[in-house]
Amino acid sequence: MTLDTTQLTWDAPGAGRWQSDTTHFPGSPTPMQREFHFPHMAAGIGRMFERYGVPMDTFAYRLVNGRVFSRLMPLIGAEKDATKMPPAPVLWLAMRLHPEFRKRTKNATHAMGNKIWRDELRHWQDVQRGELYDYNHRLQAVDLESLDDAALAAHVREVFDHVAVSHELHFELHGTDLVPLGDFFANCQRWGISANEGMATLQGSSPASVAPASALAHLAKLVADAPVAPRSLDEVRALGSAASDALTEFLDEYGWRIVTAYDIDGRCLIELPDAILGSIAAAGDIADRAATEPDDAFVDELRSRVPADERALFDELLAESRTVYGLRDENGPLTIEWPVGLLRRAVLECGRRLQARGLVHETDDAVELSIDELSALVTGASASTPCPTPDEITARGADRRTAASIAPPKAIGPDEPAPPLAVMPAALRRVTQIAIVATSNLEAPDGLAPMHGLGIGTEAYSGTARVGERPEEVLMRMEPGDVLVVPSTTPAFNTVLAMAGAVVCEEGGALCHAAVMAREFGFPAVVGAKDAMTIIKEGDRVEVDATTGRVRVLS
Repeated sequence: MTLDTTQLTWDAPGAGRWQSDTTHFPGSPTPMQREFHFPHMAAGIGRMFERYGVPMDTFAYRLVNGRVFSRLMPLIGAEKDATKMPPAPVLWLAMRLHPEFRKRTKNATHAMGNKIWRDELRHWQDVQRGELYDYNHRLQAVDLESLDDAALAAHVREVFDHVAVSHELHFELHGTDLVPLGDFFANCQRWGISANEGMATLQGSSPASVAPASALAHLAKLVADAPVAPRSLDEVRALGSAASDALTEFLDEYGWRIVTAYDIDGRCLIELPDAILGSIAAAGDIADRAATEPDDAFVDELRSRVPADERALFDELLAESRTVYGLRDENGPLTIEWPVGLLRRAVLECGRRLQARGLVHETDDAVELSIDELSALVTGASASTPCPTPDEITARGADRRTAASIAPPKAIGPDEPAPPLAVMPAALRRVTQIAIVATSNLEAPDGLAPMHGLGIGTEAYSGTARVGERPEEVLMRMEPGDVLVVPSTTPAFNTVLAMAGAVVCEEGGALCHAAVMAREFGFPAVVGAKDAMTIIKEGDRVEVDATTGRVRVLS
């Protein structure tokens, strides 16, 4: 059924307050993303909450008019609207007598007292990271064209299952990084240190953020030394065996990672040759631009604001945060971007075969199918699994594009009261504050004037704006030094963000991905820049002033 935008109502899909999630889902998700993301993100976050004693169940996800809304689910009574809290004495007793809260208190005490993120980080570094890397490479090495239909369907299923499992791991690992970071920021807040200042003490601690650009440094020198600048990847290869081998090695490592979305309708890096050329050109000065650790004077100035008897705590929390900080950008590429890119690769091969048989109109239409529908159509088993017609598949894509063009409300459903921190046992109160601070610093602060946001960096930059809701559209137009203007960025951008002279995001706070990348690459950024996507037009010359958090259109 075609989506009728004139008849839309925005009703809450369940009890409680539901927030629009345009960061993970900037458009309308494909059937497969709904299958692998919704349940497995919830499962991963749920296990992380339980392990760290966070007194919440998980995040739940629902579709409303094709757009995604999420709710932080209460540990108890999630099926009911809770517009006000019970009396404080009742809550105080419940927090100490209810079995679920008693269990969470025990877990929180153990997690924080034993710093369990250390063992989790060590397990990631010693075991999980290598296993994921090898598995992704093994799936990528499969020659899809040589597979018969049954083997191709089996391969797609294997990649799909890998995406689901790695999604759960991705969100479980957010406890490993966000808990120490949130603890540091919660105490910084208490000491009068802003989250942005606290984050600046971590710059230079995320080598994974600049790894893709660093991997191009040698190739960038070969290209820079060429008598004529290459205008295509074929011309890069024609520079000689050294350049050809370096490009092949880079694409083998990064080519099939999704770079414009978390969904299989996004584009992988290998599908954006102009962005690769731009990244090569920009990588030449990455060593000069990449951030180093902040100087001692800056850290000492922040430390001086801390009461003398708590400076040892400041040092401890900063050290823990620096240790885990790099996991944020190391996790996503291996657990999300590469697996999802490999799923897209396999789905497109299915799409080519289905188009040749007249079962879809276009190769890309295969992304509109569920995993069961795709398998049934590829293997000819559609008699046992009802499958849409080519016209119905095309209509699904049209409906998703229509839904993506609609601006959803920020939230729907009744307001819910804030967590009752005052009545919680100390351990529960600590992990709840951590969750609140970490979550709030992923988002833009309230009450900002148009074109104002949170500035990241110490200088201003002027350049040509490249504006777009869909990143693949922007990346195909970008030249090194342009200003990237998008709603938000994700770790998928790591492979190409080195070409930006500056970044402007309408969403995001001190801990968002664009802010992390700006610090690590050393370019200015303004995140949470209200109305930037409306005011800034493609090709405008803009000034991005990181010192004031202001963006101006110059001409």
